[in-house]
Amino acid sequence: LKSHGLTSREYRVKYGFSLRQPLCAKSLSERRKKAGKERGLPENLRKAIAKRKKRIKTKATAKKK
Repeated sequence: LKSHGLTSREYRVKYGFSLRQPLCAKSLSERRKKAGKERGLPENLRKAIAKRKKRIKTKATAKKK
């Protein structure tokens, strides 16, 4: 979509799709979800979020001093 200069919303409106209709097949979405879980992506995301929160908190306390 980006290569054609459209957002997903613009694409749906242009071609008459419901705004609630997914642009990806359920089976493909499920395969991607399964592959991501097998690679440990949810756990890696949690770790990255925790690390970022800690870094932000450290910066905030450093600014207060």
